[in-house]
Amino acid sequence: EKAKSEEVQPFFIEELHETTAKVGETVELTCKVNKESHPEIKFFKDGKEVVPDQRMKVEYFDDGRIKMTIQNAREEDVGMWKCEAVNKVGKADTRGQLQLKYATTAQETVADEGDLLEELVQDQNIPQGSCALHLPNNKLHKFFFD
Repeated sequence: EKAKSEEVQPFFIEELHETTAKVGETVELTCKVNKESHPEIKFFKDGKEVVPDQRMKVEYFDDGRIKMTIQNAREEDVGMWKCEAVNKVGKADTRGQLQLKYATTAQETVADEGDLLEELVQDQNIPQGSCALHLPNNKLHKFFFD
């Protein structure tokens, strides 16, 4: 004899996974529960229930798939997400970390030495292929090139 739908305990067929996105992107957290259990679904982030709104929407599909779509991902969306499926006979949950990927740039900082260099001059008394550098302390440095 088949059990009635409310007597089937929920379990996840597909778990949430770790997800990485860039700030401002749309993120989809997906999982799949056994549809025969007809569970109530709730999402949590870092242990606090998340109430769907304009930016966060939950969709339920006939095959048991559940999708939480987060538009315009923000830093505060980072954390441990949990999808919980509950009915009269039990509950199940699945968890997945959401991380944000930040743009990485290589930056080189060069000290400003402009105050050390007063002027770079070509001096007629210096042989061709060389130049002289007059520093603020009135010292003259000559450079020769091959």
